[in-house]
Amino acid sequence: MNTVNRKRAFVAAAIVVMGLFGGLLCGCSAQKNNAEHRDKNEISEEEVMLLNYYRATNAAVDGDEYYEIAVYSCDVADCVKLCVYEKEEGGGEICTEYIVADTVVSKCMALTEKYNLSEWENSKNATSADGALVVVKYKDGDKYVRVSTEHMPQNGMEILQEIANAISAYIPN
Repeated sequence: MNTVNRKRAFVAAAIVVMGLFGGLLCGCSAQKNNAEHRDKNEISEEEVMLLNYYRATNAAVDGDEYYEIAVYSCDVADCVKLCVYEKEEGGGEICTEYIVADTVVSKCMALTEKYNLSEWENSKNATSADGALVVVKYKDGDKYVRVSTEHMPQNGMEILQEIANAISAYIPN
């Protein structure tokens, strides 16, 4: 097995292990907090939002169904806080927090650069096939870049889904 394949096998094994043990590889204690409701304003000033994926289903009867994954800095070495916010039609918000390896940020930032998301604002207005609103927001230096289904290239939904999949790979089962 060559070096590249060894590294890929190690990364794949690490992701599987992280999924099973909730971040133990990054020196974090396995931490998962469930809260019936956690106001996003409760995030401390020390926790900087690094990346956010948000998907709202416009077809919901009362229009409030969404799924959001937010990645924040945290005070645990080589780790970040990953918060999943879910709200189903007619229900309350549920927040689940995880402490995961900070490599999730670099993987997603590599995708934002690969697909040049910072230039999407100039794209024609494309729409998602199911009418959902999808927003990806990420920290780029001192500012945030926000891209959405309101301004994206034709293949934009596939790219946004690829970013969502990259983040979701860090959510323990």
